[in-house]
Amino acid sequence: MALSAVKAIAEALRKKMLGYNSYTETKPYSPAHPNALSDGDKIGRGDFGGNIGTIDDLSARRRQLGLNKYSDGNQYNVTD
Repeated sequence: MALSAVKAIAEALRKKMLGYNSYTETKPYSPAHPNALSDGDKIGRGDFGGNIGTIDDLSARRRQLGLNKYSDGNQYNVTD
């Protein structure tokens, strides 16, 4: 009897707490969820069309790569 009462209270509290969570059983957080994808916002970091990272990550990467003088056409290598 006591266990069923605890389960009933837990279920009620679970529904109340999940009300604050934007993820549900029908739309769970996964690698395909919009909040997981790097689509130009400050949330997602997953691969989305070749972009990986938040908007801050992407802009920092562009700044750092702008300082690099090596590229596919000007590779860093050792010649004999």
